[in-house]
Amino acid sequence: MKSLIYRVGADSTPAGGETHGRLNDNSYFTYLPIPERYDSVSTPKYKEHPMKEDIPKDLLDRSIHLDPNFEKGTYGNIYVFCNGNKNPKGQRLLEFKENIPFRLVFFSALKDKDGDIRYGFIGQLIATEVEKVNRLGDDQKKKNVHGQRKNGKGDGRSVIAFAEEGDLHSGRYDKFIEFADYRNKSYRVKQNLLKRWGGWSSNDGHCQLGGPWTPWDHEKFEKWLGNTLDDYDIEIVPKNW
Repeated sequence: MKSLIYRVGADSTPAGGETHGRLNDNSYFTYLPIPERYDSVSTPKYKEHPMKEDIPKDLLDRSIHLDPNFEKGTYGNIYVFCNGNKNPKGQRLLEFKENIPFRLVFFSALKDKDGDIRYGFIGQLIATEVEKVNRLGDDQKKKNVHGQRKNGKGDGRSVIAFAEEGDLHSGRYDKFIEFADYRNKSYRVKQNLLKRWGGWSSNDGHCQLGGPWTPWDHEKFEKWLGNTLDDYDIEIVPKNW
Protein backbone atom coordinates (compact mmCIF):
# COMPACT_ATOMS: atom_id res chain seq x y z
CA MET A 1 0.00 0.00 0.00
CA LYS A 2 1.33 3.43 -0.93
CA SER A 3 1.67 6.09 1.77
CA LEU A 4 1.33 9.87 1.68
CA ILE A 5 2.77 11.66 4.69
CA TYR A 6 1.41 15.02 5.87
CA ARG A 7 2.48 17.43 8.57
CA VAL A 8 -0.51 18.62 10.60
CA GLY A 9 -1.21 20.37 13.90
CA ALA A 10 -0.49 23.64 15.66
CA ASP A 11 2.99 25.14 15.44
CA SER A 12 4.97 28.31 16.14
CA THR A 13 3.78 30.22 13.04
CA PRO A 14 0.87 32.72 13.14
CA ALA A 15 -1.20 30.42 10.89
CA GLY A 16 -0.39 27.55 13.23
CA GLY A 17 -1.63 29.39 16.32
CA GLU A 18 1.87 30.06 17.71
CA THR A 19 1.57 27.09 20.04
CA HIS A 20 2.12 23.32 20.02
CA GLY A 21 0.43 20.11 21.00
CA ARG A 22 1.84 18.43 24.08
CA LEU A 23 4.07 15.39 24.36
CA ASN A 24 3.66 13.77 27.75
CA ASP A 25 5.50 11.00 29.57
CA ASN A 26 5.59 7.49 28.11
CA SER A 27 5.02 8.85 24.57
CA TYR A 28 1.39 9.81 25.20
CA PHE A 29 0.42 13.09 23.57
CA THR A 30 -2.35 15.60 22.92
CA TYR A 31 -3.28 16.40 19.32
CA LEU A 32 -3.77 20.16 18.83
CA PRO A 33 -4.93 21.32 15.37
CA ILE A 34 -4.31 24.74 13.82
CA PRO A 35 -6.90 27.56 13.98
CA GLU A 36 -9.72 27.61 11.42
CA ARG A 37 -9.58 30.61 9.06
CA TYR A 38 -13.29 30.74 8.23
CA ASP A 39 -16.58 30.61 10.14
CA SER A 40 -17.60 26.97 10.35
CA VAL A 41 -20.90 25.29 11.06
CA SER A 42 -19.96 22.82 13.79
CA THR A 43 -16.23 22.98 14.44
CA PRO A 44 -15.23 22.96 18.14
CA LYS A 45 -13.52 25.95 19.73
CA TYR A 46 -10.21 25.88 21.59
CA LYS A 47 -11.97 26.51 24.90
CA GLU A 48 -13.47 23.02 24.47
CA HIS A 49 -10.07 21.38 23.94
CA PRO A 50 -8.39 19.31 26.72
CA MET A 51 -5.36 21.64 26.59
CA LYS A 52 -7.45 24.78 27.15
CA GLU A 53 -5.47 25.75 30.27
CA ASP A 54 -2.24 25.87 28.22
CA ILE A 55 -3.62 27.41 25.04
CA PRO A 56 -3.03 31.16 24.44
CA LYS A 57 -6.06 33.14 25.63
CA ASP A 58 -6.54 34.85 22.27
CA LEU A 59 -7.23 31.42 20.73
CA LEU A 60 -9.83 30.18 23.19
CA ASP A 61 -12.86 31.63 21.35
CA ARG A 62 -11.54 30.70 17.91
CA SER A 63 -12.68 27.63 15.99
CA ILE A 64 -10.36 24.66 15.52
CA HIS A 65 -9.39 23.50 12.04
CA LEU A 66 -10.05 19.88 12.99
CA ASP A 67 -8.19 18.18 10.16
CA PRO A 68 -7.52 15.31 10.07
CA ASN A 69 -10.68 14.40 11.92
CA PHE A 70 -9.81 10.99 13.32
CA GLU A 71 -13.27 10.51 14.81
CA LYS A 72 -14.94 10.90 11.40
CA GLY A 73 -12.10 9.29 9.44
CA THR A 74 -11.47 12.22 7.08
CA TYR A 75 -8.72 14.50 5.86
CA GLY A 76 -9.16 17.46 3.51
CA ASN A 77 -7.08 20.06 1.77
CA ILE A 78 -7.28 22.77 -0.87
CA TYR A 79 -6.16 21.52 -4.29
CA VAL A 80 -5.93 24.91 -5.98
CA PHE A 81 -5.16 28.31 -4.46
CA CYS A 82 -7.21 31.47 -5.04
CA ASN A 83 -4.63 32.64 -7.60
CA GLY A 84 -5.09 29.47 -9.64
CA ASN A 85 -1.83 27.81 -8.63
CA LYS A 86 -2.06 24.14 -7.74
CA ASN A 87 -1.56 23.05 -4.12
CA PRO A 88 0.46 19.81 -4.01
CA LYS A 89 -1.14 18.80 -0.69
CA GLY A 90 -4.56 18.60 -2.31
CA GLN A 91 -3.36 17.57 -5.75
CA ARG A 92 -1.76 14.41 -4.37
CA LEU A 93 -5.13 13.37 -2.91
CA LEU A 94 -6.66 13.72 -6.37
CA GLU A 95 -4.27 11.02 -7.63
CA PHE A 96 -6.41 8.46 -5.77
CA LYS A 97 -7.54 5.55 -7.95
CA GLU A 98 -10.84 3.81 -7.27
CA ASN A 99 -10.59 0.49 -5.41
CA ILE A 100 -6.90 1.04 -4.56
CA PRO A 101 -6.71 2.28 -0.94
CA PHE A 102 -3.74 4.32 0.23
CA ARG A 103 -2.43 5.23 3.64
CA LEU A 104 -2.38 8.83 4.86
CA VAL A 105 0.11 9.16 7.72
CA PHE A 106 0.15 12.31 9.83
CA PHE A 107 2.86 13.84 11.98
CA SER A 108 3.12 16.87 14.24
CA ALA A 109 5.77 18.97 15.92
CA LEU A 110 4.96 18.65 19.63
CA LYS A 111 6.52 20.26 22.68
CA ASP A 112 7.76 17.99 25.47
CA LYS A 113 7.78 18.80 29.19
CA ASP A 114 11.26 20.37 28.85
CA GLY A 115 10.05 22.73 26.14
CA ASP A 116 11.86 20.92 23.32
CA ILE A 117 10.23 20.36 19.91
CA ARG A 118 9.85 16.73 18.82
CA TYR A 119 8.65 15.45 15.46
CA GLY A 120 6.62 12.26 15.27
CA PHE A 121 3.72 10.38 13.73
CA ILE A 122 0.34 10.82 15.44
CA GLY A 123 -2.11 8.82 13.34
CA GLN A 124 -3.23 7.43 10.01
CA LEU A 125 -6.22 6.96 7.73
CA ILE A 126 -6.65 4.23 5.14
CA ALA A 127 -8.36 6.26 2.41
CA THR A 128 -10.86 4.39 0.26
CA GLU A 129 -12.64 7.38 -1.28
CA VAL A 130 -11.55 10.85 -2.39
CA GLU A 131 -13.87 13.52 -3.73
CA LYS A 132 -13.99 17.25 -4.35
CA VAL A 133 -16.18 18.99 -1.77
CA ASN A 134 -18.56 20.55 -4.29
CA ARG A 135 -19.50 17.05 -5.46
CA LEU A 136 -20.39 15.74 -2.00
CA GLY A 137 -23.76 15.50 -0.29
CA ASP A 138 -24.49 17.37 2.92
CA ASP A 139 -23.91 14.34 5.19
CA GLN A 140 -20.42 13.73 3.80
CA LYS A 141 -19.54 17.43 3.94
CA LYS A 142 -20.25 17.44 7.68
CA LYS A 143 -17.49 14.89 8.29
CA ASN A 144 -14.66 17.38 7.64
CA VAL A 145 -13.99 21.04 8.33
CA HIS A 146 -13.45 21.68 4.60
CA GLY A 147 -17.12 20.94 4.06
CA GLN A 148 -18.44 22.76 7.14
CA ARG A 149 -17.60 26.34 6.29
CA LYS A 150 -20.39 28.89 6.24
CA ASN A 151 -21.15 30.25 2.77
CA GLY A 152 -18.83 27.58 1.31
CA LYS A 153 -15.72 29.74 1.61
CA GLY A 154 -12.79 27.78 0.20
CA ASP A 155 -14.87 24.64 -0.22
CA GLY A 156 -15.05 24.85 -4.00
CA ARG A 157 -11.29 24.39 -4.09
CA SER A 158 -11.10 21.58 -1.51
CA VAL A 159 -10.93 17.80 -1.66
CA ILE A 160 -11.67 15.29 1.13
CA ALA A 161 -10.32 11.77 1.64
CA PHE A 162 -12.50 9.29 3.52
CA ALA A 163 -11.67 6.12 5.42
CA GLU A 164 -14.32 3.41 5.66
CA GLU A 165 -16.61 3.84 8.66
CA GLY A 166 -15.49 1.59 11.51
CA ASP A 167 -12.09 0.82 9.97
CA LEU A 168 -9.89 -0.38 12.84
CA HIS A 169 -6.74 0.70 10.98
CA SER A 170 -7.78 4.38 10.75
CA GLY A 171 -7.45 6.77 13.66
CA ARG A 172 -5.12 8.54 16.05
CA TYR A 173 -2.18 6.64 17.50
CA ASP A 174 -2.41 6.56 21.28
CA LYS A 175 1.38 7.05 21.43
CA PHE A 176 3.79 9.34 19.62
CA ILE A 177 6.23 7.76 17.15
CA GLU A 178 9.28 10.02 16.91
CA PHE A 179 11.03 9.80 13.55
CA ALA A 180 13.03 13.01 13.02
CA ASP A 181 15.86 15.00 14.56
CA TYR A 182 17.45 18.41 14.02
CA ARG A 183 20.49 18.48 11.76
CA ASN A 184 21.82 20.72 8.97
CA LYS A 185 19.61 23.61 10.15
CA SER A 186 16.33 21.71 9.78
CA TYR A 187 14.26 18.84 11.13
CA ARG A 188 14.92 15.74 9.05
CA VAL A 189 14.05 12.06 9.10
CA LYS A 190 16.58 10.20 11.24
CA GLN A 191 19.34 8.75 9.10
CA ASN A 192 18.81 5.17 10.28
CA LEU A 193 15.14 5.43 9.23
CA LEU A 194 16.05 6.87 5.84
CA LYS A 195 17.96 3.66 5.19
CA ARG A 196 15.16 1.44 6.47
CA TRP A 197 12.55 3.23 4.32
CA GLY A 198 14.71 3.23 1.19
CA GLY A 199 14.87 7.04 1.22
CA TRP A 200 12.50 10.00 1.44
CA SER A 201 11.07 12.36 -1.17
CA SER A 202 13.10 15.39 -0.15
CA ASN A 203 16.75 16.26 0.30
CA ASP A 204 18.36 14.40 3.22
CA GLY A 205 14.99 13.62 4.77
CA HIS A 206 13.85 17.24 5.15
CA CYS A 207 10.35 17.31 6.71
CA GLN A 208 9.99 20.74 8.29
CA LEU A 209 8.25 22.57 5.44
CA GLY A 210 6.38 21.58 2.31
CA GLY A 211 5.06 18.11 1.65
CA PRO A 212 3.32 15.85 1.32
CA TRP A 213 6.17 13.38 1.44
CA THR A 214 6.54 9.72 0.56
CA PRO A 215 9.04 7.01 1.45
CA TRP A 216 10.85 5.80 -1.65
CA ASP A 217 10.10 2.18 -0.79
CA HIS A 218 6.48 1.90 0.32
CA GLU A 219 6.74 -1.77 1.25
CA LYS A 220 9.70 -1.15 3.56
CA PHE A 221 7.92 1.77 5.19
CA GLU A 222 4.72 -0.23 5.68
CA LYS A 223 6.66 -3.09 7.26
CA TRP A 224 8.54 -0.70 9.57
CA LEU A 225 5.33 1.07 10.60
CA GLY A 226 3.48 -2.18 11.27
CA ASN A 227 6.34 -3.53 13.36
CA THR A 228 6.58 -0.26 15.31
CA LEU A 229 2.88 -0.28 16.13
CA ASP A 230 3.18 -3.87 17.34
CA ASP A 231 6.49 -3.54 19.20
CA TYR A 232 5.37 -0.51 21.20
CA ASP A 233 1.80 -1.76 21.71
CA ILE A 234 0.37 1.32 19.99
CA GLU A 235 -3.40 1.39 19.60
CA ILE A 236 -5.25 3.12 16.78
CA VAL A 237 -8.24 4.95 18.25
CA PRO A 238 -11.09 6.75 16.42
CA LYS A 239 -10.81 9.80 18.66
CA ASN A 240 -9.22 13.22 18.21
CA TRP A 241 -8.17 13.53 21.87
